[in-house]
Order: sequence, then structure tokens, then C-alpha cells
Amino acid sequence: MEFVQAVTAYQRAGDRHIINSILEDVETDFLANTSRRYKTNFTHDISINLTSPEEYIAYRIKAIREKAVKRVFYIRKDSGWAHSEINRYLSIMVLDLRMRIPFKPVRHNDFGYEYTLTPEFTAWLREKNGRIERRFREEGFGSSFMQYQRALDVAERTEREAVIEETRIRAEVMADMVGALEYALKYADVSRSPREIVTYVNKALLTRYYEAQARRKGMRRVTVDGRRRMIAPFYEGAFRTILGVNFTEDYVYRRVSSKQADFLRELIGIVETDMAAGDCAAYHVLPDGEYRLSRKYAAEKTGLPYLTVKMRLLRIRKLITERVA
Repeated sequence: MEFVQAVTAYQRAGDRHIINSILEDVETDFLANTSRRYKTNFTHDISINLTSPEEYIAYRIKAIREKAVKRVFYIRKDSGWAHSEINRYLSIMVLDLRMRIPFKPVRHNDFGYEYTLTPEFTAWLREKNGRIERRFREEGFGSSFMQYQRALDVAERTEREAVIEETRIRAEVMADMVGALEYALKYADVSRSPREIVTYVNKALLTRYYEAQARRKGMRRVTVDGRRRMIAPFYEGAFRTILGVNFTEDYVYRRVSSKQADFLRELIGIVETDMAAGDCAAYHVLPDGEYRLSRKYAAEKTGLPYLTVKMRLLRIRKLITERVA
């Protein structure tokens, strides 16, 4: 099925062939593509020649995913000394002990070798641990073996934690990307050329992905001065969230009826429980970022009619503000 036809089939009948095809292409080894190169020496923009519109979208998704994965550097940062130390000992093994290491170094010269410590590499080192220790001691490096072991323990543990985190991030990004891709393809203009559709989809992907990531961090989209933007909401206390005013509980409860006080206590319990759990999706967010209780949500939680909740809160707010005046 041609690209535009596949997009049309998704829009009209929900045929997910185009989505499945793009997601499969994400696992393509684009680094092996010989046409891939930086456009200039001063930017990170990449030029690459691919065979289909689907691949250009897949390439964008993979680029975003792998950029997110690079955030894992913070896990490896504090154990950088261990990687350097191990590479020093690996250089001794190759240059001084004449041991053969069946992994390709990232770089090397007459003075040393540098390897990437993958799980496969560290597993091989563990398997050959007895032989390595014997060769160290035979050649007079016995005192260094314990230091090598300590560095290997740290590097291996760190790499294991980093791989787990990388796997989590990849899964999280792809979950967000599926939603972003569905949205972008749904609203793509199929009267346009494949290249124009790809350009639109790739821009929409980036926007929707960052919005999804922002929501994961608790950010919310609001309208400020006619413009939509993401902000970090904040909580100013239960009374403020319910009524939008700042008064002490003692002041409010002395000025409302016992029935109104019971109603407020029920709402306060709901708000405080939600905020403690971080379950704030049903709350409004004002342009300044402050949470405000939705009257509809309050009605659902209390089991009262929406109009009853709305009017009770209006009467309570009017009562306490008028008394101040």
C-alpha cells in the first residue's frame, strides 16, 4: 500500500498498517546508512537518504528516543573513574600480558586501549577472571588485581543500573510516541505530497511527545494571554483550592452553618487525599498555575447533583467574603 493511501486508510477506517510499519522501521540501524552525515560542522542537523516516507518518520522517532536515553549519563557519571581504571588494566592485559580480548576497542594507540564496557564484555571478563588473575600474578601485577576487581564491580553494577534505566526510558518514549503518531497521522492532510505529510507528521510528533513528557512531570497546558503553554501547577491548600480565597478554617467554620461546614470538610478530605497522591488530573489549572477544584469533579466524588455543589459553594464563598467586607 502506498504511503498516502495507508494514511488515508488509517483516517477513514482505523487501519493501523501505516502505524505498525513505522514502528517496525524504528528498529532499523540507521547508523549503518552510509548517506548519514552532519549537514555542517557547526550544528547537529543530520542529512540521510532513506527509501520510503515511513522511514523518515521512523528515523525521527528513533532520534528522539535515543536522545532521551542519553539522559542516563548521570548514572554512569559518578563511576567514570571505574571505566577509566578498567581500561587501564585492559591495556596492560593487551600490551604487557599479551592477552587476546575478543572485543573491538573504541580507540587505541601504542600506549593504551579504550573499550566500551557492555554487559557482554563484563560477562566475558567474569568468565575469564581466574585466567586474568593468574596472568596478573605471573607477570608481577598481583598487587593490582584487587583494584581491578573493585573497579569491575563498580562498573558492572553501574552498567546494569544504566541498562535497566535505558530500557525504561525507551519503553516510556515509545508509549508516548504511539499516541503522538496516532494524532499526527489522524490530522495529516492527505491531499498533500508524501514529503509534505512527512514534514507535518514529524513536527507534530515532536510537539505531542514533549507535551506527553511534560504531563508525566506534572506539567499542564493552560491559556495565558491568548497563548497556550505548559506550566508547573502548584497547590495552595485545600480551602484555597476549593473556594479560591484565603481564610483560616476557624474563620470559615464560625461563619457557615453546620451543614455547610460538613460539606466543606468532605471536600477538604477529597482535595487533600488527591494532592497527597498526586492525582490531580481532574482539577482545573488557572493561568498562574494554581489548582482549582472542578465543580463537576466535586459532584462526582460527593454524589450530589452538579448544580447543588455549584450553588452551595457560591453561597459559602459569598457568605464568608461579605462578612469580611
